[in-house]
Amino acid sequence: FVALLEMHFVPRLKSALSSWDPRNTEPGLVLVEMWRPLLPDRHFQSLMRDSLTPRIRAAAEEWNPRKERVPVHLWVHPWLPFLQDDDHQLWTTIRTKIAACLRHWKPSDSTVRKMVEPWKPVMDPHNWGKLME
Repeated sequence: FVALLEMHFVPRLKSALSSWDPRNTEPGLVLVEMWRPLLPDRHFQSLMRDSLTPRIRAAAEEWNPRKERVPVHLWVHPWLPFLQDDDHQLWTTIRTKIAACLRHWKPSDSTVRKMVEPWKPVMDPHNWGKLME
């Protein structure tokens, strides 16, 4: 069974995820949630490490909080149970972009609060502290 997974299913899952847009979470989540119970942990971690996490990071790098209408938390938060807790690159990217918005923030603008608030419960104290500096 494991050989079958390695030779046929995992490469196809990786291929399917290579064209997936992380801002559209549902297709990726459905695929991962469907296959997660069947994949041995090492194959699932490989799928996350090699396919999903890099796509989510790249989308976060491309994310422009001043221009995009879909808030980043809507397409990153659903993946938090699957992402490594120590994914410093993703946290740093998101924190840096939000902080850049905060530097240009006007107190009368409530959109910044809507951007920041969803991150408080999920960011570790280090990243939250850096964001609030």
